[in-house]
Amino acid sequence: MAMLAMTMGAMTTTTTTTTTTTTTTRGRARLVHPTTLSTKTDDGDGGWRPWARRRRIWLSVLGEAFDVSAGRTYYAGDGAYATCFAGRDATRAFGTGDFSESGCVEDVRGMTLGELAGARHWRDFMRDKYRFVGVVAGGAFYDERGEETAVLREVREKLETYDREEARAKERVRMFPDCSSSWTAETGGFVWCDGDDGVARYPRNETTPSSSGEISARCACFPDLADTSARSKYAGCALTASRCRVSPPEPTSS
Repeated sequence: MAMLAMTMGAMTTTTTTTTTTTTTTRGRARLVHPTTLSTKTDDGDGGWRPWARRRRIWLSVLGEAFDVSAGRTYYAGDGAYATCFAGRDATRAFGTGDFSESGCVEDVRGMTLGELAGARHWRDFMRDKYRFVGVVAGGAFYDERGEETAVLREVREKLETYDREEARAKERVRMFPDCSSSWTAETGGFVWCDGDDGVARYPRNETTPSSSGEISARCACFPDLADTSARSKYAGCALTASRCRVSPPEPTSS
């Protein structure tokens, strides 16, 4: 059986038997057939018997397979994590949080940039916490030879776009800080700009389209009084107000 070792931050494989490997961004990696992956589950039966050998548990995200046996509390038995993730690539569920049968799949079609970034986050989490086994050959992300598929290349391109847009968004927040906000049932919701640095700022609802057409909105503090479609003043709020109501109090029961 292949023994895996971490060398200078990259995963390498030392084999004691003949094992098919491929070169990936993580170094030389074992090829894991989807059928093999599907056997790496543990329904928890016999777990209470000390003499019962516990089965290894593997899962995959973005085509990378990990041994998550150390997380048996989550991935063994009949809980949501076990039934959705163990023994398969459920990249879609990692990104969307959809634990239904249609969500626990590797199909990433229609996923938003944010959802793909969520799947990447969990892939990176698995890299840090669990043992990397190899890549799933013949799945959506790697072909039978362990080479990246067009699907994975497209995901990488979309994530690069996401990272660029996130960097621009962070720069916008640096230039035009988020508003402060509060809400209670009795008073309703308010947003305001503190101006702690001595510069007067005015709350605006800033909307930003992404490359995929998604619209994000936030309350941002601007140093000028502009009121445009991209940064509009809140309804009922004066142009020069530094504090605006954004929702009314909840009605009281009689």
